Amino acid sequence: MLRNAYVKQPITPPCAWIWLRAATMIALVLAGCSGSSETGIDIRLDSKLAAVTPSSPKRKEIVRFVYASVLSPERSTLTYARLGSYLAGKLERPVEIVRRRTYAELNELLRTGRAEAGLVCTGAFAAGEARFGLQAIAIPVIGGKTTYQSFVITRRDTRLTTFSDLQGRPFAFTDPLSNTGYRHIVDRLLSQGSSPDQYFSRVMFTYSHDNSIEAVRDGIVDAGCIDSIVWDELIRRDSTLAQDVIIIERSENFPINPLAVAPSIDQGLREALVDVFLTMAEDDEGRTILWELGTEAFEAPTAETLAGYRAIANSWQRLRAAGLAEVSGAL
Repeated sequence: MLRNAYVKQPITPPCAWIWLRAATMIALVLAGCSGSSETGIDIRLDSKLAAVTPSSPKRKEIVRFVYASVLSPERSTLTYARLGSYLAGKLERPVEIVRRRTYAELNELLRTGRAEAGLVCTGAFAAGEARFGLQAIAIPVIGGKTTYQSFVITRRDTRLTTFSDLQGRPFAFTDPLSNTGYRHIVDRLLSQGSSPDQYFSRVMFTYSHDNSIEAVRDGIVDAGCIDSIVWDELIRRDSTLAQDVIIIERSENFPINPLAVAPSIDQGLREALVDVFLTMAEDDEGRTILWELGTEAFEAPTAETLAGYRAIANSWQRLRAAGLAEVSGAL
């Protein structure tokens, strides 16, 4: 079984999505923050940034927006609070931002209707769409593109230059439902008649892409697979990273992580969310939020994008049949 085959060693408690510019925010009012749970936090915001308690008469009107992620918490919490404030103002309803530690936990909230919408990893979305009808309603545009890649990285001093050089070496994945941080590499190994526990000497899950980069940089593992968007942004922030860590392989293009809604979402709320996200670039506050999120705009998903998600879903089924994907509600 997968759980017994791998060493899962989170470096730090993680979370975020591809929104990378939270670190540039100096201060933000986190009105209505609730207590943390073991696996996540809640940030409740109404359109006037007033706290909404569980006993509030508006509780039934709360829109719950969930994320789980690829970046450690300090890089994401303030950004998502700001996004929650923006959504609350536009929707004229209280918004509760919910962070979860893993992609499977995020999908479970959307599957059961305990969250209405969220920013979902490509791999987790593809699994959720096939498994329980998760719906993509908007796609972020980053660097003029709606695609991204999986990068295989190693330390420069290892002198490893190809994927075949990684055989028998320790390797870092991010999350068991990550597309760039797990599925792509495992599907590749499966096509070669191998698996991670056979190919690598040791495997660990870091639960965020920046953690995986640090695991490689610090010599905890010799290599790992990460999200190209995370890499590009971190390189822009820290040019010395490229002195220590190098890319030895780039994947084909994949459709980027979508904004998704639960299959049980109210149709009126669905339409309102589509309108808010597709028009964010048209007002000053929206453009500021987009900059903080590290994206330029959102656009409607195309037929090509949706076909790309389905191809990834088919890959998950192959991995599941081979015992290389976790058996959960998400898969």
